[in-house]
Amino acid sequence: MSEEEKAEFYEILKKFADSVGVSGYEMEIRNRVIEELEKLVDKVEVDKFGNVIGIRKGRSDLKVMIAAHMDEIGLMVSHIDKRGFLHFTSVGGWSNRLLPGQRVIVYGDSGPVFGVIGLKPPHLETQEEAKEVIPMRKLFIDIGASSREEAERLGIREGSIAVLDRQVVRLSGSRVTGKAFDDRVGVACMVYALRLLEKKEIEPTVYAVATVQE
Repeated sequence: MSEEEKAEFYEILKKFADSVGVSGYEMEIRNRVIEELEKLVDKVEVDKFGNVIGIRKGRSDLKVMIAAHMDEIGLMVSHIDKRGFLHFTSVGGWSNRLLPGQRVIVYGDSGPVFGVIGLKPPHLETQEEAKEVIPMRKLFIDIGASSREEAERLGIREGSIAVLDRQVVRLSGSRVTGKAFDDRVGVACMVYALRLLEKKEIEPTVYAVATVQE
């Protein structure tokens, strides 16, 4: 790829990966996928499950499907304690080693709220606790609230979702880092492939499918 092509792909990937789309809550990423596909295909449909289907018509009866899932793993608030700490469960598979100390964004009814995943401080841990991977049930999200009522005034409730507070940025060379690359990279490749076909006549009809809850 040329530098111009790399830059174009980076912008597509950043747009998708920075979007929120925890499994079951894919509204934001779905809208951004629709926005991109509408420029590139003849028809865009959303089925009853929330999958987005872009159809680029070809000259023959042949059909080709390009598919990638657009949802991402996340967290869900399961309990707000009297001190205002948010206890949570996973949406999708996480390694508990990665969670302590991570900054997160909790999406409440009044908009995003920033927080950090906390745990018992080291000087209060037993020797056994210091050696173990801290289970999720012992972690919590600190949003700076001092009570359950204060957290609720910020729009947080049981069932609110959260994602890592992380945006796509460049590393050395052509490498990048960010969240939700599984499988926003696939969605970005799908859209980029359609851009390459944009001004060409094609033989098969192409179905570009961005799926949910893989």
